[in-house]
Amino acid sequence: MNWFVLGGIMMWPLLLLSIMGMAIIVERIIFYRSICFPPKGMEKTLAQVLQHADLELILCCLQASIFCDFCSCIKNNTCLKSNEAALQLNGRAILAKAEAGLSLLGMISRLAPLIGLLGTILGMIQTFSRIASTHGAVDMPLLAGGIWQALITTASGLIIAVPIVFARHFFMRRKAKIAAALESIGNTVLVLRAATGAARQV
Repeated sequence: MNWFVLGGIMMWPLLLLSIMGMAIIVERIIFYRSICFPPKGMEKTLAQVLQHADLELILCCLQASIFCDFCSCIKNNTCLKSNEAALQLNGRAILAKAEAGLSLLGMISRLAPLIGLLGTILGMIQTFSRIASTHGAVDMPLLAGGIWQALITTASGLIIAVPIVFARHFFMRRKAKIAAALESIGNTVLVLRAATGAARQV
C-alpha cells in the first residue's frame, strides 16, 4: 500500500488496468478450459458415422459443445452450398467468441507501460520543481528519493503489461487451434456428407 501511495495519482489508472486485465484473463481461462478438442482420428470416426447419415451421432463424436454447435446447422439441410455457408457463419461466430477480450488485453498491455512512463515524468517534474524552489545546493537525498518514487509507476506499468502479453499470446495460440479444428471438422463433414449423398443417389 505504501508503494501505491508513493507512486502518485497515476497508480489509480494502473490499478484499474490491472483489474481489467486480470478479469479478462480469468474469463478467458475458463472459456478455453471448457473447450474439449475432438480426439485424433476423428475423420475416420466421422466417415463411419456419416455412412448411416446420422448427424446426431456426428455431434456425439465431436465431444465438445462448441464443435457440436458448429456442425448442428447442417442437421436438416441436404444442400451442399447451403451447408458450406451455414458452417462459415457458425465458424465466424465461434471464432468471435474465442477472440473476445483479446484486443482489449492488447490495448492494456500497451497502455500500462505508457501510463507508468507518464507517471514517472510527472514525478520527475515535481522533484526538479521542488529542487529548483530551494535556490541552494542540490539536496542529493531529496533528488534520489524523488527519482525512485517517480520510477515506481514505470515499474508498476511493466509488471502489469508483461504477464498480460504472455497471456494474450497463449490465448491467441488457443484461438488459432480452434480455427484449425473448425476448418478440419467443417471440411471433413462437408466432403463426407457430399460423398454419402452421391452414394445414395446412385
